[in-house]
Amino acid sequence: MQLHCSIVVVVQSLAFILATPGSAATREPNEKWVVNYANAQCVASRNYGTVERPLVLVLKPSPIGSVMQLSMLRKGGSGDGPADEASGEIRADQERPISVSILSFGSKRGILSSRINLTADQFAAVRRASKITIRNAQINETLALSQLPQLMKSIDACVADLQIFWNIAPDARAKLTSRADPHTSLVGIFSSDDYPGVALQKQEEGAVEIVLLIDEKGGIAECVVTRTSSVAALDAQVCSIIAKRAKFSPAIGADQKPTKDSYSQRIVWKTASGG
Repeated sequence: MQLHCSIVVVVQSLAFILATPGSAATREPNEKWVVNYANAQCVASRNYGTVERPLVLVLKPSPIGSVMQLSMLRKGGSGDGPADEASGEIRADQERPISVSILSFGSKRGILSSRINLTADQFAAVRRASKITIRNAQINETLALSQLPQLMKSIDACVADLQIFWNIAPDARAKLTSRADPHTSLVGIFSSDDYPGVALQKQEEGAVEIVLLIDEKGGIAECVVTRTSSVAALDAQVCSIIAKRAKFSPAIGADQKPTKDSYSQRIVWKTASGG
């Protein structure tokens, strides 16, 4: 089964209202929601800024639907400095704010990305909200979420397609003769030097669960957090290290040919003081 690779516009755009930084005004979208149906991920994005000064909200679900990665993209990142992690909060409508860890990092294209991993329970409030507020020391933005129910139907359908395409769905997985297998323990490819400096300084610890999508050649097509540690830097570092170092033998299908598969792993980060 093939997934769509094109960009699909899914809802109608609304008028744009500029809100100055720090104001309480709600930003309305300037462009349409767009869903990218790719072979290894489902990503929805919408611009609340302008072409010259974009402010893009990005939603990226895990292939098994347990975590929603929410990102805000703005101009301002250089890509040269270290990532910054800070505590913040996200609020759906007038519900109680949710405490989150926000990881911000720049790119060589001059884009600053601020990333939050929300559990399915946390994102449930966002799914039914008309607006969300994201706030920390550097961010104070309220974004209107018009047409979100229609968007989530498209995202849910995309995730269901991913589960079939990558043999994650139980019926598809049962047909595999053998599963994708790492050449060495994934835990063993990490060292103490890999502990993110920003998390180490704060003595932050936690367990991260990820799912890898393994292609027919044993390559890692995607790494997605499926259970967050609630520490953004720890979540991000797991996928970064595994993508660079892990090697796999591909799964074998019922036809005895290499095929796609998924592989789940739990990585626990602990400081020396944490025992």
